[in-house]
Amino acid sequence: MSHFDKVVDRRGTNCFKWDTVEDGVYSFTIADSDYEVPKEVKAALLKRVEHGIFGYTIVPDSYYEAVINWCKRRYGFSIKQDDIIIMNKVLESIALLINLYTKEGDKIVINPPVYPPFFSLTEGNNRELALNHLINDNEYYSLDFEDLENKFKEGAKMYILCNPHNPVGKIYSKAEIEKIVKLCNKYDVFLVSDEIHSDLIIYGHKFTSVGKYFDLHDKMAICISPSKTFNIAGLKIANLVIKNEEIKANVRKHLDCYKIGGASLLSLLACEVAYNECEYWVVEQQKHLYKNYELARNYLNKEVPHLKFASPESTYLLWINLQYLNKTSAQIIEDLKKYKLAVNSGCDYCDNYDGYIRFNLACPESVLKEGLKRLVKYLKDQEKNKTNRL
Repeated sequence: MSHFDKVVDRRGTNCFKWDTVEDGVYSFTIADSDYEVPKEVKAALLKRVEHGIFGYTIVPDSYYEAVINWCKRRYGFSIKQDDIIIMNKVLESIALLINLYTKEGDKIVINPPVYPPFFSLTEGNNRELALNHLINDNEYYSLDFEDLENKFKEGAKMYILCNPHNPVGKIYSKAEIEKIVKLCNKYDVFLVSDEIHSDLIIYGHKFTSVGKYFDLHDKMAICISPSKTFNIAGLKIANLVIKNEEIKANVRKHLDCYKIGGASLLSLLACEVAYNECEYWVVEQQKHLYKNYELARNYLNKEVPHLKFASPESTYLLWINLQYLNKTSAQIIEDLKKYKLAVNSGCDYCDNYDGYIRFNLACPESVLKEGLKRLVKYLKDQEKNKTNRL
Protein backbone atom coordinates (compact mmCIF):
# COMPACT_ATOMS: atom_id res chain seq x y z
CA MET A 1 0.00 0.00 0.00
CA SER A 2 1.21 3.50 -0.85
CA HIS A 3 2.31 5.77 1.99
CA PHE A 4 -0.38 8.17 0.78
CA ASP A 5 -3.15 5.56 1.06
CA LYS A 6 -2.45 4.83 4.72
CA VAL A 7 -5.42 6.00 6.81
CA VAL A 8 -4.34 7.95 9.90
CA ASP A 9 -7.01 8.96 12.42
CA ARG A 10 -6.51 12.68 13.02
CA ARG A 11 -9.39 13.09 15.46
CA GLY A 12 -8.42 14.04 18.98
CA THR A 13 -5.32 15.96 17.86
CA ASN A 14 -6.97 19.42 17.74
CA CYS A 15 -7.09 18.98 13.98
CA PHE A 16 -9.05 21.76 12.28
CA LYS A 17 -10.28 19.49 9.49
CA TRP A 18 -11.48 16.57 11.60
CA ASP A 19 -12.06 17.90 15.13
CA THR A 20 -14.48 20.62 14.02
CA VAL A 21 -17.00 18.15 12.56
CA GLU A 22 -19.18 15.56 14.28
CA ASP A 23 -18.17 11.92 14.64
CA GLY A 24 -18.88 9.95 11.50
CA VAL A 25 -18.52 12.96 9.20
CA TYR A 26 -16.01 12.68 6.36
CA SER A 27 -14.22 16.01 6.05
CA PHE A 28 -12.80 17.42 2.80
CA THR A 29 -12.52 21.04 3.88
CA ILE A 30 -9.43 23.06 4.80
CA ALA A 31 -6.43 22.76 2.49
CA ASP A 32 -4.15 20.43 4.35
CA SER A 33 -3.59 16.77 3.53
CA ASP A 34 -4.24 13.61 5.51
CA TYR A 35 -0.76 12.20 4.88
CA GLU A 36 1.93 11.56 7.45
CA VAL A 37 5.01 13.70 6.87
CA PRO A 38 8.03 12.10 5.17
CA LYS A 39 9.85 9.65 7.41
CA GLU A 40 13.00 11.80 7.28
CA VAL A 41 11.15 14.81 8.67
CA LYS A 42 9.49 12.77 11.39
CA ALA A 43 12.81 11.19 12.43
CA ALA A 44 14.59 14.55 12.56
CA LEU A 45 11.85 16.10 14.69
CA LEU A 46 11.76 13.13 17.09
CA LYS A 47 15.54 13.26 17.51
CA ARG A 48 15.45 16.98 18.24
CA VAL A 49 12.56 16.61 20.71
CA GLU A 50 14.46 13.87 22.55
CA HIS A 51 17.20 16.42 23.28
CA GLY A 52 14.72 18.01 25.66
CA ILE A 53 15.80 21.66 25.52
CA PHE A 54 14.06 24.17 23.26
CA GLY A 55 15.77 27.47 24.00
CA TYR A 56 16.43 30.46 21.77
CA THR A 57 17.62 29.35 18.36
CA ILE A 58 19.78 30.78 15.60
CA VAL A 59 19.03 30.08 11.94
CA PRO A 60 21.89 28.00 10.52
CA ASP A 61 23.37 28.75 7.12
CA SER A 62 22.32 25.24 6.14
CA TYR A 63 18.67 26.32 6.37
CA TYR A 64 19.18 29.10 3.85
CA GLU A 65 21.17 26.78 1.60
CA ALA A 66 18.25 24.32 1.60
CA VAL A 67 15.80 27.04 0.54
CA ILE A 68 18.19 28.41 -2.10
CA ASN A 69 18.74 24.95 -3.59
CA TRP A 70 15.01 24.15 -3.53
CA CYS A 71 14.15 27.34 -5.41
CA LYS A 72 16.83 26.58 -8.00
CA ARG A 73 15.89 22.92 -8.47
CA ARG A 74 12.14 23.17 -8.24
CA TYR A 75 11.34 26.65 -9.53
CA GLY A 76 14.32 27.48 -11.72
CA PHE A 77 15.39 30.82 -10.22
CA SER A 78 18.49 31.82 -8.26
CA ILE A 79 18.55 33.72 -4.99
CA LYS A 80 21.07 34.41 -2.25
CA GLN A 81 20.76 34.11 1.51
CA ASP A 82 19.98 37.79 2.01
CA ASP A 83 16.96 37.50 -0.34
CA ILE A 84 15.18 35.16 2.11
CA ILE A 85 13.13 36.55 4.98
CA ILE A 86 11.79 33.87 7.30
CA MET A 87 8.17 34.37 8.30
CA ASN A 88 5.57 32.63 10.43
CA LYS A 89 3.17 32.13 7.54
CA VAL A 90 2.35 33.40 4.06
CA LEU A 91 -0.59 35.53 5.18
CA GLU A 92 1.64 37.33 7.67
CA SER A 93 3.94 38.20 4.77
CA ILE A 94 1.10 39.51 2.61
CA ALA A 95 -0.40 41.55 5.46
CA LEU A 96 2.95 43.20 6.13
CA LEU A 97 3.50 44.06 2.46
CA ILE A 98 0.00 45.53 2.20
CA ASN A 99 0.73 47.84 5.12
CA LEU A 100 4.19 48.83 3.89
CA TYR A 101 3.50 49.34 0.19
CA THR A 102 -0.08 50.60 0.03
CA LYS A 103 -1.97 53.15 2.06
CA GLU A 104 -5.55 53.30 3.26
CA GLY A 105 -7.95 53.69 0.34
CA ASP A 106 -5.52 52.24 -2.22
CA LYS A 107 -6.81 49.62 -4.64
CA ILE A 108 -5.47 46.07 -4.52
CA VAL A 109 -6.18 43.66 -7.38
CA ILE A 110 -7.17 40.03 -6.75
CA ASN A 111 -8.62 37.34 -9.04
CA PRO A 112 -11.94 35.89 -7.81
CA PRO A 113 -12.85 33.19 -7.18
CA VAL A 114 -9.85 33.20 -4.89
CA TYR A 115 -8.53 32.33 -1.42
CA PRO A 116 -10.88 34.14 1.04
CA PRO A 117 -8.19 35.86 3.18
CA PHE A 118 -7.22 37.95 0.14
CA PHE A 119 -10.56 39.73 0.58
CA SER A 120 -10.29 40.14 4.35
CA LEU A 121 -6.63 41.21 4.30
CA THR A 122 -7.47 43.95 1.81
CA GLU A 123 -10.65 45.26 3.39
CA GLY A 124 -9.48 44.65 6.96
CA ASN A 125 -6.56 46.99 6.32
CA ASN A 126 -8.89 49.62 4.85
CA ARG A 127 -7.79 49.10 1.27
CA GLU A 128 -10.17 48.88 -1.66
CA LEU A 129 -10.73 45.64 -3.57
CA ALA A 130 -10.23 45.80 -7.34
CA LEU A 131 -11.77 42.54 -8.55
CA ASN A 132 -10.24 41.16 -11.74
CA HIS A 133 -12.52 38.14 -12.13
CA LEU A 134 -11.13 35.07 -13.83
CA ILE A 135 -12.94 34.28 -17.08
CA ASN A 136 -14.97 31.11 -16.56
CA ASP A 137 -15.49 29.27 -19.83
CA ASN A 138 -17.40 26.12 -18.86
CA GLU A 139 -15.12 25.62 -15.82
CA TYR A 140 -11.93 26.42 -17.72
CA TYR A 141 -10.47 29.52 -16.11
CA SER A 142 -8.27 32.18 -17.67
CA LEU A 143 -7.00 35.64 -16.77
CA ASP A 144 -8.79 38.69 -18.18
CA PHE A 145 -5.73 40.70 -19.20
CA GLU A 146 -7.73 43.57 -20.68
CA ASP A 147 -9.56 44.14 -17.41
CA LEU A 148 -6.34 43.60 -15.42
CA GLU A 149 -4.59 46.36 -17.34
CA ASN A 150 -7.60 48.62 -16.88
CA LYS A 151 -7.39 48.06 -13.12
CA PHE A 152 -3.73 49.07 -13.24
CA LYS A 153 -4.55 52.13 -15.36
CA GLU A 154 -7.16 53.13 -12.79
CA GLY A 155 -4.43 53.35 -10.18
CA ALA A 156 -4.24 49.99 -8.40
CA LYS A 157 -1.11 49.91 -6.23
CA MET A 158 -0.75 46.19 -5.58
CA TYR A 159 -1.62 42.89 -7.25
CA ILE A 160 -1.90 39.76 -5.10
CA LEU A 161 -1.47 36.82 -7.45
CA CYS A 162 -2.37 33.29 -6.38
CA ASN A 163 -0.20 30.96 -8.47
CA PRO A 164 -1.07 28.11 -8.51
CA HIS A 165 -4.61 29.33 -8.08
CA ASN A 166 -6.78 28.36 -5.14
CA PRO A 167 -9.53 27.17 -5.61
CA VAL A 168 -9.64 26.46 -9.37
CA GLY A 169 -6.22 24.78 -9.61
CA LYS A 170 -4.99 26.91 -12.51
CA ILE A 171 -1.26 27.24 -13.21
CA TYR A 172 -0.42 30.45 -15.02
CA SER A 173 1.64 29.73 -18.12
CA LYS A 174 5.13 31.09 -18.70
CA ALA A 175 3.72 33.59 -21.20
CA GLU A 176 1.02 34.70 -18.75
CA ILE A 177 3.51 35.18 -15.91
CA GLU A 178 5.84 37.20 -18.11
CA LYS A 179 2.94 39.37 -19.28
CA ILE A 180 1.76 39.92 -15.69
CA VAL A 181 5.23 40.99 -14.55
CA LYS A 182 5.65 43.36 -17.50
CA LEU A 183 2.26 44.97 -16.84
CA CYS A 184 3.14 45.44 -13.17
CA ASN A 185 6.39 47.08 -14.20
CA LYS A 186 4.67 49.30 -16.77
CA TYR A 187 2.17 50.65 -14.24
CA ASP A 188 4.44 50.52 -11.18
CA VAL A 189 2.26 47.98 -9.38
CA PHE A 190 3.73 46.02 -6.46
CA LEU A 191 3.37 42.31 -7.31
CA VAL A 192 2.92 39.84 -4.46
CA SER A 193 2.88 36.22 -5.65
CA ASP A 194 1.47 33.62 -3.26
CA GLU A 195 3.11 30.40 -4.48
CA ILE A 196 2.33 28.18 -1.51
CA HIS A 197 0.83 25.47 -3.77
CA SER A 198 3.77 25.49 -6.19
CA ASP A 199 4.96 21.97 -5.31
CA LEU A 200 1.47 20.49 -5.59
CA ILE A 201 1.47 20.18 -9.35
CA ILE A 202 -0.81 17.56 -10.86
CA TYR A 203 1.53 15.08 -12.49
CA GLY A 204 2.34 16.09 -16.07
CA HIS A 205 1.89 19.85 -15.66
CA LYS A 206 4.61 22.50 -15.25
CA PHE A 207 4.79 25.47 -12.89
CA THR A 208 6.35 28.86 -13.70
CA SER A 209 7.34 31.06 -10.77
CA VAL A 210 7.32 34.84 -10.81
CA GLY A 211 10.88 34.41 -9.51
CA LYS A 212 12.09 33.76 -13.04
CA TYR A 213 11.34 37.40 -13.88
CA PHE A 214 12.97 39.43 -11.13
CA ASP A 215 14.97 41.13 -13.88
CA LEU A 216 11.77 42.56 -15.42
CA HIS A 217 10.33 44.24 -12.32
CA ASP A 218 11.95 45.12 -9.01
CA LYS A 219 8.79 45.65 -6.95
CA MET A 220 8.01 41.98 -6.42
CA ALA A 221 7.79 39.56 -3.52
CA ILE A 222 7.27 35.80 -3.60
CA CYS A 223 5.68 33.88 -0.74
CA ILE A 224 6.65 30.21 -0.50
CA SER A 225 6.28 27.62 2.23
CA PRO A 226 6.79 23.89 2.81
CA SER A 227 3.54 23.75 4.80
CA LYS A 228 1.17 22.52 2.07
CA THR A 229 3.80 20.43 0.32
CA PHE A 230 4.83 18.37 3.34
CA ASN A 231 1.70 18.77 5.49
CA ILE A 232 3.38 20.81 8.23
CA ALA A 233 1.01 23.80 8.37
CA GLY A 234 0.73 23.39 12.15
CA LEU A 235 4.45 24.06 12.54
CA LYS A 236 4.07 27.50 10.90
CA ILE A 237 6.86 28.54 8.58
CA ALA A 238 7.12 30.50 5.33
CA ASN A 239 9.81 32.23 3.31
CA LEU A 240 9.38 35.68 1.81
CA VAL A 241 11.66 36.07 -1.20
CA ILE A 242 12.61 39.63 -2.21
CA LYS A 243 15.53 40.85 -4.32
CA ASN A 244 15.07 44.62 -4.16
CA GLU A 245 17.57 45.86 -1.55
CA GLU A 246 15.46 48.81 -0.42
CA ILE A 247 12.34 46.68 0.01
CA LYS A 248 14.25 43.98 1.91
CA ALA A 249 15.70 46.56 4.30
CA ASN A 250 12.30 48.13 4.88
CA VAL A 251 10.62 44.78 5.54
CA ARG A 252 13.33 43.76 8.01
CA LYS A 253 13.14 47.12 9.76
CA HIS A 254 9.41 46.75 10.34
CA LEU A 255 9.68 43.10 11.36
CA ASP A 256 12.04 44.28 14.06
CA CYS A 257 9.72 47.13 15.05
CA TYR A 258 6.68 44.85 15.32
CA LYS A 259 8.67 41.87 16.67
CA ILE A 260 7.01 39.50 14.21
CA GLY A 261 8.29 37.06 11.62
CA GLY A 262 10.68 34.20 12.18
CA ALA A 263 9.90 30.56 12.88
CA SER A 264 10.40 27.97 15.61
CA LEU A 265 13.37 25.63 15.87
CA LEU A 266 11.18 22.65 14.94
CA SER A 267 9.67 24.34 11.88
CA LEU A 268 13.12 25.43 10.69
CA LEU A 269 14.38 21.87 11.07
CA ALA A 270 11.36 20.36 9.32
CA CYS A 271 11.73 22.70 6.35
CA GLU A 272 15.46 22.11 6.00
CA VAL A 273 15.18 18.31 6.14
CA ALA A 274 12.19 18.27 3.79
CA TYR A 275 13.93 20.42 1.19
CA ASN A 276 17.22 18.52 1.46
CA GLU A 277 16.00 14.94 1.66
CA CYS A 278 12.38 14.61 0.58
CA GLU A 279 12.04 15.68 -3.04
CA TYR A 280 11.27 12.05 -3.92
CA TRP A 281 8.24 12.32 -1.62
CA VAL A 282 6.95 15.35 -3.53
CA VAL A 283 7.15 13.44 -6.82
CA GLU A 284 5.30 10.48 -5.30
CA GLN A 285 2.66 12.82 -3.90
CA GLN A 286 2.15 14.40 -7.33
CA LYS A 287 1.49 10.97 -8.81
CA HIS A 288 -0.87 10.11 -5.98
CA LEU A 289 -2.82 13.36 -6.40
CA TYR A 290 -3.10 12.70 -10.13
CA LYS A 291 -4.48 9.24 -9.35
CA ASN A 292 -6.98 10.74 -6.89
CA TYR A 293 -8.06 13.39 -9.38
CA GLU A 294 -8.56 10.77 -12.10
CA LEU A 295 -10.55 8.62 -9.68
CA ALA A 296 -12.79 11.58 -8.80
CA ARG A 297 -13.16 12.69 -12.42
CA ASN A 298 -14.06 9.24 -13.72
CA TYR A 299 -16.44 8.45 -10.88
CA LEU A 300 -18.27 11.78 -11.02
CA ASN A 301 -18.51 11.71 -14.82
CA LYS A 302 -19.96 8.21 -14.67
CA GLU A 303 -22.42 8.75 -11.82
CA VAL A 304 -23.45 12.37 -12.51
CA PRO A 305 -22.63 12.96 -16.20
CA HIS A 306 -23.97 16.52 -16.29
CA LEU A 307 -21.87 17.64 -13.32
CA LYS A 308 -19.30 20.36 -14.10
CA PHE A 309 -16.03 20.94 -12.27
CA ALA A 310 -12.67 22.53 -12.98
CA SER A 311 -9.80 20.37 -14.23
CA PRO A 312 -7.02 21.30 -11.80
CA GLU A 313 -3.46 21.56 -13.03
CA SER A 314 -2.25 21.99 -9.46
CA THR A 315 -3.29 21.97 -5.79
CA TYR A 316 -5.33 19.10 -4.38
CA LEU A 317 -8.61 20.94 -4.61
CA LEU A 318 -11.62 20.15 -6.79
CA TRP A 319 -13.84 23.14 -7.63
CA ILE A 320 -17.35 21.80 -8.28
CA ASN A 321 -20.28 23.68 -9.81
CA LEU A 322 -23.57 22.75 -8.12
CA GLN A 323 -25.48 25.85 -9.20
CA TYR A 324 -27.85 23.66 -11.21
CA LEU A 325 -29.38 22.62 -7.87
CA ASN A 326 -30.64 26.21 -7.44
CA LYS A 327 -29.41 26.24 -3.86
CA THR A 328 -26.99 28.49 -2.04
CA SER A 329 -23.65 27.11 -0.91
CA ALA A 330 -24.87 27.48 2.67
CA GLN A 331 -27.92 25.33 1.92
CA ILE A 332 -25.74 22.71 0.23
CA ILE A 333 -23.30 22.63 3.17
CA GLU A 334 -26.26 22.18 5.53
CA ASP A 335 -27.79 19.46 3.34
CA LEU A 336 -24.51 17.56 3.23
CA LYS A 337 -24.44 17.32 7.03
CA LYS A 338 -27.25 14.77 6.72
CA TYR A 339 -24.95 12.72 4.49
CA LYS A 340 -22.09 13.04 7.00
CA LEU A 341 -20.00 15.03 4.54
CA ALA A 342 -18.14 18.33 5.03
CA VAL A 343 -16.77 20.52 2.20
CA ASN A 344 -16.00 24.22 1.69
CA SER A 345 -18.58 26.75 0.55
CA GLY A 346 -18.01 28.25 -2.90
CA CYS A 347 -19.36 31.68 -2.01
CA ASP A 348 -16.44 32.14 0.39
CA TYR A 349 -14.24 32.55 -2.70
CA CYS A 350 -16.58 35.00 -4.45
CA ASP A 351 -20.27 35.85 -4.15
CA ASN A 352 -20.72 34.98 -7.85
CA TYR A 353 -19.86 31.37 -7.02
CA ASP A 354 -22.66 30.76 -4.56
CA GLY A 355 -23.74 27.20 -5.29
CA TYR A 356 -20.19 25.93 -5.80
CA ILE A 357 -18.23 23.76 -3.38
CA ARG A 358 -14.52 23.07 -2.88
CA PHE A 359 -13.58 19.43 -2.26
CA ASN A 360 -10.15 18.46 -0.89
CA LEU A 361 -8.66 15.43 -2.70
CA ALA A 362 -5.54 15.07 -0.49
CA CYS A 363 -6.49 11.92 1.36
CA PRO A 364 -6.13 8.13 1.10
CA GLU A 365 -8.01 6.51 -1.77
CA SER A 366 -10.41 4.68 0.55
CA VAL A 367 -11.39 7.95 2.25
CA LEU A 368 -11.83 9.70 -1.09
CA LYS A 369 -14.06 6.92 -2.43
CA GLU A 370 -16.33 7.14 0.59
CA GLY A 371 -16.54 10.93 0.34
CA LEU A 372 -17.36 10.83 -3.37
CA LYS A 373 -19.95 8.13 -2.74
CA ARG A 374 -21.69 10.37 -0.20
CA LEU A 375 -21.57 13.39 -2.52
CA VAL A 376 -23.03 11.40 -5.41
CA LYS A 377 -25.80 10.00 -3.20
CA TYR A 378 -26.72 13.55 -2.21
CA LEU A 379 -26.78 14.73 -5.82
CA LYS A 380 -28.86 11.77 -6.97
CA ASP A 381 -31.29 12.27 -4.10
CA GLN A 382 -31.67 15.92 -5.11
CA GLU A 383 -32.51 14.89 -8.67
CA LYS A 384 -34.95 12.27 -7.41
CA ASN A 385 -36.69 14.82 -5.20
CA LYS A 386 -36.90 17.26 -8.10
CA THR A 387 -38.46 14.59 -10.33
CA ASN A 388 -40.99 13.69 -7.66
CA ARG A 389 -42.06 17.32 -7.41
CA LEU A 390 -42.78 17.55 -11.15
